[in-house]
Amino acid sequence: MFFAVVFFFFNVVRPFVVQFFQDVYGLESFYIGVLGSVGFLGSALFSVGLGKIGDKWGKMVAVTIALLIGSLSFGLFVCFGNFFILVFASFLNGASYTLWPLMGAAVGSIAPEASRGRWISVSQMSATMASSVAPYIGGVVYQSSPYTPFYVIIGVSPVLSLIALTKPFKGKTQVSYPKRS
Repeated sequence: MFFAVVFFFFNVVRPFVVQFFQDVYGLESFYIGVLGSVGFLGSALFSVGLGKIGDKWGKMVAVTIALLIGSLSFGLFVCFGNFFILVFASFLNGASYTLWPLMGAAVGSIAPEASRGRWISVSQMSATMASSVAPYIGGVVYQSSPYTPFYVIIGVSPVLSLIALTKPFKGKTQVSYPKRS
């Protein structure tokens, strides 16, 4: 359920990033393409780094970091129209794309081995179902003001980060090492 909420809120805003760049900053397709490419470069690099963090300090710590960096990137999107700052923000936004594989890792680490595939597929189905409704709501919100969907994710991400670090998630997705005798 937690990840369904995460993906719902991220997909309220994500489909409108390109439109925001066009509507608010008047960017042309070439520059938007550059920003998109930089975002996926960030995703590739953050996936390795956040994976290592997840292995060392726990999957939900990595999820928390991805949420907070994603929130920061959306904040930079709305505050700065400078192309070079948008490049940096797009790179940071790549961290938010790592949430999907982190969901699989987090759910897989707490699922019983015999039903791990079912647990992961049900969590992914729930996240996808929540995501399918989000762009419609995001469009309604965007129509009222292009900034509003961004403000929503900027405000919700820190709350979700705190929830990720609470007791229900503690210990279950942490790496445990055998004790030495």
